Amino acid sequence: MAGGWLLLKPQKNPDVQLPAAEVSATQGGIESIAAEQKNVFNPLANSGDANSEENVSSPSIDQTTFDQLTPPTDNVSTNNLVQSHNIEAATVALEPLSDDEFHQLERLMRTDPDLRMDILEEFRYNTNPERAKQLAALLGEYNDPEIVQTASELAYSGDPQSQIAGLDLLARLQPGNPEARDVAINLLSSESNSSMLVATMNVLATPTGTATAGQRQLLTDNLRNLSLHRDANVRAHSIALMGRWDKNSATSKESFTRGLSDTDPAVRAGAAYALNNVQEPNEDMINGLLAIAENANEKKATRYAALNALGSMSLTSTAQRLYNAAKISINRRPARNN
Repeated sequence: MAGGWLLLKPQKNPDVQLPAAEVSATQGGIESIAAEQKNVFNPLANSGDANSEENVSSPSIDQTTFDQLTPPTDNVSTNNLVQSHNIEAATVALEPLSDDEFHQLERLMRTDPDLRMDILEEFRYNTNPERAKQLAALLGEYNDPEIVQTASELAYSGDPQSQIAGLDLLARLQPGNPEARDVAINLLSSESNSSMLVATMNVLATPTGTATAGQRQLLTDNLRNLSLHRDANVRAHSIALMGRWDKNSATSKESFTRGLSDTDPAVRAGAAYALNNVQEPNEDMINGLLAIAENANEKKATRYAALNALGSMSLTSTAQRLYNAAKISINRRPARNN
């Protein structure tokens, strides 16, 4: 089959004995596929003992017999093979799927749960990052407990490559799967590596209305702790995520206000963006936003974020005057030196 991503085998019937020519031709085809898949781990295809195979020279066969023994490669024939369970397993390939292979496999998986489990097993042992993303995209469409379990095991594995693959799959499952959401929320309280903490927060990048009050509370508590993390990237991501999930809780507002005076510009920017359209802003928030908006040394994007947040708030006359002055200042062109 094109791309070498499916391993096709004829159905075995112990009551039927093939002629010697057909046995030899079939064996030759299997050996050819095995040669192409050299050094590729396939945990689902260990159905024979290679050491017990006999070396039999293949007698010549006519074209008609050869055609009958050659697996079909067109989409319709492949679909028939799937429906009759002639696909034994999806094999771990060294190269990513082509677009045609991806879409064909996507269609076949919709009607074949066994094939989905084969793909899940491949995903577990895959070592190609690009292919892992493709397999995660295929599996992320299904709210299957086994898929969530595998993603969770990989996320907790301790191996960076496996963790990234597991987190990518969890991210695709999370919006519609509470179990996947629980895994990511709990992982935030146990993970210590900064890069993995950011990757775990990315699992929760898409908020959902189906999250329970308990999930939201635990997530907010974990993010509040991470907003105090020594790594600025972790602090910035935690504040940005709070702005998506829980903008108006007292815990979040406290973290946003503190973030406005953080030493890192990315954290300050995240806090300013998070405060846009916040309900019932307090004086400390407004003063922190004004300090950013008035600061000529601050990045323009951060100053604009502060102005946008202030524009959604009810300001005192003094704060409004400072806000107007900051708007004029940020749009003023620097004077040219003659």
